[in-house]
Amino acid sequence: MKHLLVFALFTVALVGMALADDVAITVYNQNLALVKEGRTLDFQKGVNKMNLTDVAAFIDPTSVHFKLKSGSDNIQLLEQNYQYDLVSSEKILQKYLGNDIDVIMKNGDVLTGRYLSSSSGYLVLQLPEGAIRLINDKEMLSVTAPKLPEGLIVVPTLQWLLSSDVSGKRDV
Repeated sequence: MKHLLVFALFTVALVGMALADDVAITVYNQNLALVKEGRTLDFQKGVNKMNLTDVAAFIDPTSVHFKLKSGSDNIQLLEQNYQYDLVSSEKILQKYLGNDIDVIMKNGDVLTGRYLSSSSGYLVLQLPEGAIRLINDKEMLSVTAPKLPEGLIVVPTLQWLLSSDVSGKRDV
């Protein structure tokens, strides 16, 4: 019964998606689907990058094909990259290795220092005076980093490098 309900909800979502946009969907066994989607994109003349969000998290980027719906405009896809390095606490800490962070302790203390590593339930912080502090995860309330590190994104994104002889919106 549970599987039938999930399938019904999935089917309703797919039908809604197909009615809302220029979308055709074929569902196969083993978590595989073929999606043909039309989008209106805003192109800039010259060689430039375009980011396409609202793509599936498990998309096979080698299966993505780009073509204009009509017209004789010269727009070429030069390069495609699938950016899937999504934000997570582990990845943020990885990107901040060797940089300053603030650690808020459960007792209210704030420790500022250079993040050196974390493993086995401990975060290793080099304090401003040079001392090394091993902080038990159970004693920490939170960790604050100054900003989202470069290269991390919040949604899967196809990044295209395009060459276009025209500017403006086109159906693809």
